[in-house]
Formats: sequence, structure tokens, C-alpha cells
Amino acid sequence: MAIVISQNPVNKPEFRDLEGQIAERASKAGLTTYITPHLYNVKSDGPVMTHLRRFDGILIVVSWMYPRATRWLLHRCGLAANERALHVLDAKEISDAEAFMTKILEIAEATDWIPELEEGESPEPVILDEQVKLRWYPVVDFRKCIGCMECIDFCLFGVYGLDEDNRLFVEQPDSCRPGCPACARVCPTGAIMFPQNQTPEIAGATPDEDSADEATEGQAEEIARQERKTYLEEAGRAEDVPEDKPKGDELDSLMDELEKDWE
Repeated sequence: MAIVISQNPVNKPEFRDLEGQIAERASKAGLTTYITPHLYNVKSDGPVMTHLRRFDGILIVVSWMYPRATRWLLHRCGLAANERALHVLDAKEISDAEAFMTKILEIAEATDWIPELEEGESPEPVILDEQVKLRWYPVVDFRKCIGCMECIDFCLFGVYGLDEDNRLFVEQPDSCRPGCPACARVCPTGAIMFPQNQTPEIAGATPDEDSADEATEGQAEEIARQERKTYLEEAGRAEDVPEDKPKGDELDSLMDELEKDWE
């Protein structure tokens, strides 16, 4: 069993203190402990995910995202997404390291985990490093995706594609327009998440989590279309070019224009 502590992308002392306390207590309990950059920002084929894929035991992941978003992010990166192999804890809900350890010990007891260390031994936390930058891309919950392809039709930036079995996948994650959640708003089943979005439903909250501000289906679609219109206007494109996706040099030019706002 190992603990993965995904660091908050915001480098605040209170975040680092909590993460450090969790790592210290987990190590003292005999758990292999990994500290990583914010998992949303690492590459699926980068050193962090490559290392985690090699781990053959139970993973307990602590992240600053909603558990549903974390679970499907890891699924996209080739990590097991079943309850027996992967447990996800939301760091936003953990008040202190002791509360965290209570949850960890509950999981350990349920899985019959026994520390493989001599008494008094404690492994040092392992820092898995990777050069990262802030990223913005969709994460798909495939339990909810019905394959309607609304996202492919709606997206301006060529983010989505179809695999060899004609199934949806996020083909070009870094082509996504930073800050744009429009495809999540038009998804009829709420399968698309943007973990960094301020709206809980779009960020990955389940229906009973922070759902007071949930927009109706019609309102969400209207918001999405207005967002799409705004991006077209920013790029100097006509509003009545609705369904043609930019390709090749056109896409590169469009992204250059839109990324100026992000910088």
C-alpha cells in the first residue's frame, strides 16, 4: 500500500504544511509515501505517472480535486480505477493530518494491510519530480459518457477524437482553450469535468456535493453557446461559422491568439 500526496498547485504555506504533516505521519505508520506535483498538471507519459503505474499495490491518493475527477484523471493515465486498488481522498475535506490518518487506517483495516517494516523503522517520503506548467483540459467520466459526440461537434479546438474502436477520448488535451468549460456545459449527462473550474458540478462534484448553484440543462447550453461565441469573436472569426473546427495552421493561429489572455 502506498500514499500519493498530490500537491496543491498554489504554493501556500498552509497547503504545504498539511501535505508535509500527512507525509510524516503516513511514513511513521510504515506506508510508502509519494509526494508529487499536482496530478492534473503532470503528463500521462511523464515520469510521475510512469512511476505510479509500476506500483503494484493499493494506492491511496490525496488530491485537491473532487474524488470523481481524480479517479477518472488516473483512469485516463492508465492507473486502476476500481475500489480495491485505488482509494481517493479530497484534501479539501481533511482538517488535519490526524483526521487523514483516521481515514487511512480505516482503509488499511478493510484491506488487511500489514506494514512490512521492523518496529521503529519508517521510510522517508519519496518525491516524484516533474517539470510542470498550469494545464487546462477535460477529464471524462466514462461511466456517464453515452457516446453522443456533442463535445466533438461543439469543441472549436480539436481536443477530442475517436480511437480505433470509434470511442471518444481526449486526443489533444493541451489544445483546450484555458478557462473554457463549454463542452462540459453541453454534455447531456455531465460526463465532462474540468477539475480547476470554480463551479462544483463542472469540477467533478457528485450530485449531493455543493450542487445548490447547478444550472438547468437549457441554461447550461445557453451559457456554453455564449462562451463559444465569445471565443470566436476574440479570434476574429464570424459568429455564423458554427460547426467547422479549425485545422492545421488555422488552429495554430487561433491558439496563439487565445493564449495571449492566459499569459
